[in-house]
Amino acid sequence: MPTFADYNLHIDELRDHFRNMDHFQTRDLMDFYRNFEESPKKSTINWRVYSLVNRGILKRIGRGVFKLGEGKSFTPVISQELKTIYTQVRNEFPYIEYCVWNTSLLNKFMLHQPFNFVTLVETEREVAESVFHFLKEQTTSVFLNPDKETIQNYVSDRNDAIIIKPLISESPLQEDEEVITPTLEKILVDLFCDTDLFDTYQGAERSRIFEEAFSRYTINEKMMLRYADRRKRKEELSEYLDELGLLAIKS
Repeated sequence: MPTFADYNLHIDELRDHFRNMDHFQTRDLMDFYRNFEESPKKSTINWRVYSLVNRGILKRIGRGVFKLGEGKSFTPVISQELKTIYTQVRNEFPYIEYCVWNTSLLNKFMLHQPFNFVTLVETEREVAESVFHFLKEQTTSVFLNPDKETIQNYVSDRNDAIIIKPLISESPLQEDEEVITPTLEKILVDLFCDTDLFDTYQGAERSRIFEEAFSRYTINEKMMLRYADRRKRKEELSEYLDELGLLAIKS
C-alpha cells in the first residue's frame, strides 16, 4: 500500500508526465510538482529527487539532469591481484573485518590519468600491524599508515605499493565476487578526508571525480554523510557538495 510519502512523490503521475522525454532537469520537476501544490520549496524538491533516485524511479545522468528508469549502483572491477591479496589476508586472519581496493578504479572519473596506483587494505586498527607484517613477508612494497613524507618519497612513484590503514568503524562496505570492497560513498569521503594519502586526486581533479560519480551512479547521500560524520567531517563535506551543486540533503 502506498505510504504518505508516496502520495507526496506522485510517482504514477510523474512517470506518465515524463515517459516520452529522453531527459529532464530539476526545474522541470519543480514545474511538475506545481501541479499539486502552489509553491513547493526548493529543499522539498531536493528531498523528493533524492528519494526518487534512491528508489530507482529516477536515474541521474548529469548534474541536475535525470531520466526515468533504474538507478545504477557502482561495482568495482576486482583484479586477480586484488583477489589474491584479499584471500591471503582472509586465510591468515579469518575473523577480522577488512576491505581492499585499488585506486585504479578512479580512472573512469578522471580527466588526467595517473601513472601509478596503490592498493589499500583497510583492517581493524588492533590488527593493522599484524596484517602489515604478514603482507610484508609476501612483498616488500607494503606500508603501514604512511605519513605524507613517506608517501611522497617511497609510495607515489611505485605501481605495486600496498598501504595498510585502519578501517573506520561502521564503514560502508560491499561484497562482490566474494571480495569485500568499500562502497563508492566511502571512497569519495576518504578522498575528501585523507588529502595526504590521496594527494593525486585533490583540487580540480577531486571535483571532477565527485561530479562524475554523482552523474554516473546512484549515490546514497545519507550513507555518505553518516560515514563523513564518523570521520568528523560531515559539515565540511556537506558544504563541499553544496558548492558543487550535488547536495540533496540539507540540514
